[in-house]
Amino acid sequence: MDDLAWYESPMWMYSAHLAMLSFAALGGGIAMLMPELQRFLVIDHQWMTNEQFVSAFTIGLASPGPNFLYVVLLGWNLAGLKGALLATFAVMIPPSLVCYGVLRFGQSRVSPRLQKAMREGLAPVSAGMMLAFGWLLCSSVDTNWSAALVTLLTVLVVMRTRINPVVLVGVGALLGMARLV
Repeated sequence: MDDLAWYESPMWMYSAHLAMLSFAALGGGIAMLMPELQRFLVIDHQWMTNEQFVSAFTIGLASPGPNFLYVVLLGWNLAGLKGALLATFAVMIPPSLVCYGVLRFGQSRVSPRLQKAMREGLAPVSAGMMLAFGWLLCSSVDTNWSAALVTLLTVLVVMRTRINPVVLVGVGALLGMARLV
């Protein structure tokens, strides 16, 4: 890696890609970023394995704090503290600039009809990205029929009951420790 220019290093390429994506995410960070970052880091550049990616994602979501913490952990995996800091700025600065621009020029200048059309038009995009995210996550962890069955049952229980998902995560962990999954 010594022969690479600084802007060709994984840390800078990841941060630039992340900054570009965070302009598009606009509040839908998990749904919008996760599938694309997995493709960029694991498939295209092979800078980490799928297991490392899923682990960073899972730890990031399980940790208290912002829901984009996983991008910081991915940056840490790539380049330590410098990568984590650069990833933090890359995911925070672009949406902050967009938010500032929207507030600066005010929503009052945009017709309510256009506001409604934008909200209704972006809802299916967000839903589709969430489905892509779910599919990607399941395809990387459901390596056998019992794991796929646990995932399916968990989704059904979450959709049909008011059981706290933390309980279901605990049940899944116990099944995994018992080597039933």
